[in-house]
Amino acid sequence: MNIKFMRSGGPAAFPGLIVDAAVDVNATQGKVTSKDGYARELAPGEAQGLSANVNPDCFFQMKNKDLAAKRAAGPNGLYQYDITLRLDGGREHSITVSDMMQSDLERQCPGLGKFLDWAKQESQSVMAYKMRQR
Repeated sequence: MNIKFMRSGGPAAFPGLIVDAAVDVNATQGKVTSKDGYARELAPGEAQGLSANVNPDCFFQMKNKDLAAKRAAGPNGLYQYDITLRLDGGREHSITVSDMMQSDLERQCPGLGKFLDWAKQESQSVMAYKMRQR
């Protein structure tokens, strides 16, 4: 499966601060890459955890309209995350969440809140890489 995540927003919404990355993962291995040249192989346990945390059946049932209402009702997050899940057969679905929605995601789709935590940490690594390249 391929999971794209894009972080936007922040204290100043400059295009250079956007993080756009993807992780190709299966039950035993995975790799994170970004358009900026960042690349990292996942440790086997990390790949296993990510694969287990994103349940496609649950993810594909999530509706952006419902998530937008939760974003509006909840605490204002600093960042927005667009998450797209693409299965090996080509089926694809995207959602948009705030960086403060881990609990909501975990309730709606167990494991997805953990994925958001991982994406937040990985976004920091991608951004650090981008800054070193300047």
